[in-house]
Amino acid sequence: MTDAAPGPDAELLPASDRPEDLRAFYESAPCAYLTMRRDGLLLGANRTLLDWTGAELGRPGHELWLRDVLTAASWVVFNMKCLPVATLQGRVNEIALDLRRADGTALPVLASFQRVEQPGGAPPLLRGILFDATERRLYERDLLEARKAADQARASVEASRARLSAILESTTDGVLLVEPGWRLAYANPSAAGLGIVIEPGADIRAAFPRDPEGRFLAAFARAMDGQVAEPVQGLVHGAVWLQVKAFPALGGGITVFFRDVTPERQAEEERQRAAERIRHMATHDPLTGLANRVRFAERLRAALDSTGGRLAVLCLDLDRFKQVNDRLGHPAGDALLQAVASRLRAELRGDDTVARFGGDEFGIVLASAGRSGGDAEAHAEAVAARIVAAVSAPYTLGGERAEIGTSIGIAFAAGRDTTPEALLAEADVALYCAKRAGRGRHAVFEPAMAAEQRTKLEIGEALRQALADGELLLHYQPVVDVATRTVRGHEALVRWDRPGHGLLLPGAFVQVAEETAQISRLGAFALRQACRDAATWPDRNLRVAVNLSPLQLRDPALMDAVADALRDSGLAPSRLELEITEGVLLERTEAVLGAMHRLRAMGVAFAMDDFGTGYSSLACLRSFPFDRVKIDRYFLREAETEEGDAAIIEAVAALCRRLGMTCTAEGVETEGQLRLLARAGCTEAQGYLFGRPVPQEDLLRARMAAA
Repeated sequence: MTDAAPGPDAELLPASDRPEDLRAFYESAPCAYLTMRRDGLLLGANRTLLDWTGAELGRPGHELWLRDVLTAASWVVFNMKCLPVATLQGRVNEIALDLRRADGTALPVLASFQRVEQPGGAPPLLRGILFDATERRLYERDLLEARKAADQARASVEASRARLSAILESTTDGVLLVEPGWRLAYANPSAAGLGIVIEPGADIRAAFPRDPEGRFLAAFARAMDGQVAEPVQGLVHGAVWLQVKAFPALGGGITVFFRDVTPERQAEEERQRAAERIRHMATHDPLTGLANRVRFAERLRAALDSTGGRLAVLCLDLDRFKQVNDRLGHPAGDALLQAVASRLRAELRGDDTVARFGGDEFGIVLASAGRSGGDAEAHAEAVAARIVAAVSAPYTLGGERAEIGTSIGIAFAAGRDTTPEALLAEADVALYCAKRAGRGRHAVFEPAMAAEQRTKLEIGEALRQALADGELLLHYQPVVDVATRTVRGHEALVRWDRPGHGLLLPGAFVQVAEETAQISRLGAFALRQACRDAATWPDRNLRVAVNLSPLQLRDPALMDAVADALRDSGLAPSRLELEITEGVLLERTEAVLGAMHRLRAMGVAFAMDDFGTGYSSLACLRSFPFDRVKIDRYFLREAETEEGDAAIIEAVAALCRRLGMTCTAEGVETEGQLRLLARAGCTEAQGYLFGRPVPQEDLLRARMAAA
């Protein structure tokens, strides 16, 4: 090593008893070593640095500074990145710098620096090690020249050995010197710190930890054959990743540098896991783990190609899910969706795909339909039937029993030239038809369904405009006292005066309003108009009845709609009666019952419409204290000739008397039916015998004429 003039800093490294060839290795190393003050003055440097840069060190009256051997840009990098970190943290590793050669060209190096404390409170120094990053042949030449120089400078071997020992001990890399016979000649302390403890003289091939793939031994062998081995990484001890670099040494043998790269590998593995999680999140539903709509489209497209278009697409949503979610809460609703997802998976084969589109909507790519070896349509319908049965089986959620159902729409590719979007749209149309047919069933797409769907969409859009343009109106049908035929009130029945189609009855558009989320607007109109009209009737004792859809009672805006209608019209709440069917109370949700009780507290009356046509009419009477029960016209139609129907009417009338409720019969068309109702004890009646539904103007005109 070439030193500056003797002085307090000239001898920086402690003496050490090392093999005599340690000096030769130090001088022939493919890297440059230097000792410097923090202000950049070089106190010592090996021959490699001086050869690379053409600088001189130790000439009387001449000082060598680090900035003299670095390019201007690298000097800035050193002051900004190397010096502060090495000073504060004690070490900086592998910083890219450029040395300036004598001819002005740059030599790229990787430099590491370590802070070295000095005795007596003297300012600490910096030691550096610089590796030639490009010139391997220059390294070999310098190493040979260094060995020749070592032969000519045996007197300074001990000092050089000490300095080399200190540098090797300061590097964080493990360093091994291996003789041509594979025997270990030297291992620096960092090797033991990395868990590699090999006794000098041991065969490195047996003593160095083996990675499962044998990359380390292969790298050692290539280097021993004189080849420059690329860095390799391997797992040792089942948990530690080492990176090993093996270089052939001049005169035989190899030099091995290795380091623990476990943190870097772990960081990379975590990055890959995070990337995989992101990819999974982008294509899967986070609640159920099922594919999402994006993944569904990918799988459908792939299945169309792989099956030659012989597959089925199923769209399904859950019946009564919202009622369970409202009754038991959102956590129970989430648990229910997860349970449904599990049941759907159990009914499908490995090449099928089930996805959650959102809410309670699911989709299935039934690729197995094309590989079933039989009738693809029969296979798909059998799967749909099994799914309906599986989903409809009871659930236990937090100790509570819950029952739901599902409706399914099926579309077949059947080898057609179709698209994923078209298939999904067809399955969705079939789902709509299944729900209209009564839910809890499946339907297969037919072209006629698409025309029906288009008609529904056209009606829905026209209805939206009709609500804005004032095309909706109310007709009123009287409700009379059975004994006296005195009018007790009127039921408001909505009509649509649709241009080009005439006057449409509710059956032509109310269900469309429910399916296109317009029922709340339609219901608010009926409430507002009925209250306004009733407020103008001369007889202030007449009540007005307005029908409520089940969806309206689940709408939080209903309370405001009723309150606004009463306030704006000035109608007394006791004159407003709201008619609902038993279907509203089947789930008995707290939200629905709570809304009804709040409306009752306002003074509004309730009537159960179409009593006796469902499966739980009597149970519904226990759920809420109705003011009125309306017997469905079905029982009155044959009551004069069918004793059973007449008996039912008598029983309902008696039940209403016992419960303190008014009993009203619908669909009265003959005097004979009226006499039967009187004998049965029915209180009120409604039907064509007393008048057809008429507009407000006709109603007022008739009242004035009667007066």
